[in-house]
Amino acid sequence: MEIDHLFICSENNADIADILVQNGFLEGKPNHHPGQGTANRRFFFNNMFLEFIYLEDKGLIPQFAKATPSLDILLRLTDQERRYSPFGVGCRPRIPGESVPFPHWCYQPSYLPDGCSIEVGIAMPNEPLWFFLAFSGRPDQVAVGKRQPLNHPCGIRELTGVQLTIPNRVPLSLSAQAVGEIDEIEIMQGQEHGVVLTFDFYQQGKKVSLMPGLPLTIFY
Repeated sequence: MEIDHLFICSENNADIADILVQNGFLEGKPNHHPGQGTANRRFFFNNMFLEFIYLEDKGLIPQFAKATPSLDILLRLTDQERRYSPFGVGCRPRIPGESVPFPHWCYQPSYLPDGCSIEVGIAMPNEPLWFFLAFSGRPDQVAVGKRQPLNHPCGIRELTGVQLTIPNRVPLSLSAQAVGEIDEIEIMQGQEHGVVLTFDFYQQGKKVSLMPGLPLTIFY
């Protein structure tokens, strides 16, 4: 298993992602999630992508929550007390045919192609939303005509480390423990939600922080 993408819940059409654009990050195509009431802005790198997800249609909250009570993504977007983690960590097989290594349930949203599903890890809400995408692969291995932009003006290329902080000193779920086995991921327990992404082993010695707006810091 390896990292496929990381999402972070944001507000106001994810305007905060403009900070990355201003620092030479090249933005990819956004997505809308029919029936889920959410949309995103995305930045693609050789081996993963970073997604800023936001609430697009508040009117769908009651309907979606009733239809998929186990998927708490809308609570993560609207919770003002930070009981819910604002992060999601998506994984994919490292080798063909690799199975989901954590307890999960199957989510089949209408925006996915037929036969595709998202395996959602069972965990406490203070942990990120852990999920597995058996159908996904590296962005730099997508067919050229369908590939998202990867040549960032700032020179950033590939994720090499994730430091993820989860509040509350309680035992981590089996899902968190399984994701924590990925070489590039370090999971810590602390006072507040936070994530630090390192790209290219910090070769350029540069840093971009979205704090205090979002608990995200990037080193590259």
